[in-house]
Order: sequence, then structure tokens, then C-alpha cells
Amino acid sequence: MRADETCHSCGSAWNPSTDTGRAQDADARHAGRLAMEQLRFSDLPRPDMEARPKSWLSWSFLLEEDGKHFTELEMSSWREAGRFSLGGAEHVLRRDGPLGGLLGGPYVLESKGRILATARKPSVFKRGFLVEHGGLELTLEPRGIGRREFVLGDDRWELGTITPVSSFTYRSVVDLPRELPQAVRVFVFWVVANLWRREAESA
Repeated sequence: MRADETCHSCGSAWNPSTDTGRAQDADARHAGRLAMEQLRFSDLPRPDMEARPKSWLSWSFLLEEDGKHFTELEMSSWREAGRFSLGGAEHVLRRDGPLGGLLGGPYVLESKGRILATARKPSVFKRGFLVEHGGLELTLEPRGIGRREFVLGDDRWELGTITPVSSFTYRSVVDLPRELPQAVRVFVFWVVANLWRREAESA
């Protein structure tokens, strides 16, 4: 269809810039739906990921998967930021917004200049987040009021959990789908660990 032609079904003129954008949005939504179906009905074994604090008072973590150490999650001591390395690539974790995220804003995972995932709070009155990655939008919410366990899913399905092994430690089992890239699984854990730290420091 040319730019001066009219759509016979709706009678509107075709606009190449907006219609291309709509097509791209539709493609992204379709990719997201396919990815969600893969997460829901996957028969792949779950990776056995565990996060262990580096020391008793540390908010940085040593991460293991399938019994092998694979990275160290370094958390900033004064703001919501951090970093880790995977396969020789540095991954940066930060909170965007005014004053470097000190006044709120989305959480971001970035590597090699590309944003790989984000997490944002839909409400300042809730502990939960909306996580976006590759066309997917997932919920990340506490198991219940006052609980430290978090559940990753959507409005109908539970896809994974992040669970401290006891009430006296932040050592955690990170049970998330293998279809999510390893870096995104680390990011999801970091978002939860940030919330734990903020709540502990304000207690």
C-alpha cells in the first residue's frame, strides 16, 4: 500500500511510520506470547542455582549453578547498583531515575551497551515488580504479606521462586526457568536482594 492509499476495511489513510511501528509492536507481543508458552510448558530440568552471601554482613553474593560457582554478584554499598561477569562480559545493574535512582525508577540490566531486562514497581505501596525481557512481561511478587520468598510468574501461572533457606540467612535457592538467560536470572535475584536489603536497613 502506498502512503496516499486508504485502507478499505477501516477507511483510514496508511501512514508508513505509524503502521511500521504497530507491526513491530505486534511482532514483539507475539514473540512474548510464544516465550511465555515455552516457560509455562517447558520440560527442561530446572537449573540448581544458589546464592550465598560472601560473609555474614555482606550484601554481595557468590552464585552457583548445578554445583559450580559461575559468578560473583557485587552489590554497591551505598546505592541500588551492582555488577557481575558472565562469559567474560561485564553486566551492569542499576536503578535509573533522578539522582542515579535514589529517588526511584526502573531497575535495569545492561551489557555491552544493550538493555537486557528491566523491572519496575507498578505501585509504591506494593513490594512487587513487573519484569520485562525480550517481549515478556512477568510479575515478581512476595509469596505473602511479610514473606521473604518471591514468586515469578504472570497473572495465572507460577514460573519460579526465590526462597531463603531459613529465617536467619539470605542464602537462597533461585529456582527460575532455564529458558530465561542466566544473566536475567541473576538480575531477578538482584532485584529481590535489593528489596531485602532496603527492608533490613529500615527495620
